Amino acid sequence: MPSIEDIIQQSTFESAQQKVMINLIFSGGWAKSAAACTLKALNLSWQQFNLMRILKGQKGKAVPLRVLASRMLDPQSNASRLVDKLVEKQLVDRDVCSNDRRQVRLSLSKQGAVVLKQASKLIHDTHSELGGDLSEEELNTLSDLLDRFRNQRQKKEL
Repeated sequence: MPSIEDIIQQSTFESAQQKVMINLIFSGGWAKSAAACTLKALNLSWQQFNLMRILKGQKGKAVPLRVLASRMLDPQSNASRLVDKLVEKQLVDRDVCSNDRRQVRLSLSKQGAVVLKQASKLIHDTHSELGGDLSEEELNTLSDLLDRFRNQRQKKEL
């Protein structure tokens, strides 16, 4: 596997932090692209898949859109538009409150649960391929380091 230097054809970096940031951005895009290709077979985007997983985690309880938006992996996604597309595909049910039409609750439809199960299997297989040559310990260490890396910025913002 080529290094980040080989991929972007840059032999030096200003700092180790710059190299890590470039590698994170590149690697994140690479992983998103792999997920997107996998989900294309089911006519789903990875953002739609993420919303469906959040709904599944509600264990049948309908929730407002703001709950979904707050838990999405990509906070820049337009949750409202994504939900509209999932409702159109009959993968998500939208229930409007009878006494306050502004209150809308969302839940995973039966068809959505079936599609999500298929998509989850495909994504699981893709994830296994992406990190296949790393041990479970190495993957846990990488995840822990990413948490620490991200949390440094959050500490400064407080």
